[in-house]
Amino acid sequence: MQWKIGLNNGEIVAGGNEEDEDDIHQLLTPSDVIIDKYNNNSLIICDQDNRRVVRWFHQKEIDPQIIISGFMCIGLALDKDGSLYITIF
Repeated sequence: MQWKIGLNNGEIVAGGNEEDEDDIHQLLTPSDVIIDKYNNNSLIICDQDNRRVVRWFHQKEIDPQIIISGFMCIGLALDKDGSLYITIF
């Protein structure tokens, strides 16, 4: 959810209520999220139980991207050069 200062309602910016848990638009136990200031302030999310790391863009017309999949992510870090570090379980 994104809550803007002064507004009473928030907006869903990542995730949703899809039936299929493997759908790119559905998150299952997100365990960490960071803002990637090097890539248009997109969100990078540990989608733990879907076993992937995904990137969500603020522009609704751009679909989320799977950055990497096949393991359970529990933490994320981005260094000053824009390199992404992923902690796996």
